[in-house]
Amino acid sequence: TLPQFIYFQVGDPTDGSVDTIDFDLSGGPEPGGGAVGGSATVPVNLVTNISSGSIQISSTGADLTGTGGNTDTIPVTDITGTGTGTIPVPTTNGSAAAVGAAPFAGTDTWTFTYANPTPVGAPLSADVYTTTVTYTVQVL
Repeated sequence: TLPQFIYFQVGDPTDGSVDTIDFDLSGGPEPGGGAVGGSATVPVNLVTNISSGSIQISSTGADLTGTGGNTDTIPVTDITGTGTGTIPVPTTNGSAAAVGAAPFAGTDTWTFTYANPTPVGAPLSADVYTTTVTYTVQVL
């Protein structure tokens, strides 16, 4: 008998590194300049042989901070994702995304967009902003 398992992979499985998405805001962000697409896509795989239950994916991440010494931040909620297949992208620090019923096997490609909204205060400084988002899957 095969033990129950969940295999969940976000990113390129061949090199073992953390995938990076860049948003080109050359020369500084243009406040309210419209959404900016990410530089790469992220492959996603999910397989489970658990016999029943609903599958959910959640994600957590801190706001993006500048690496050049400024104190500006970009809310992680300004970064949204979409998928092209059967595995939905959850809202970071928001509600979990329902995948479907177990057992399940699927692949997807996720893309990400920075909303680039009009700021409430001063515009963001030109810089490189970074964060790490962690994805978790569970069968309920």
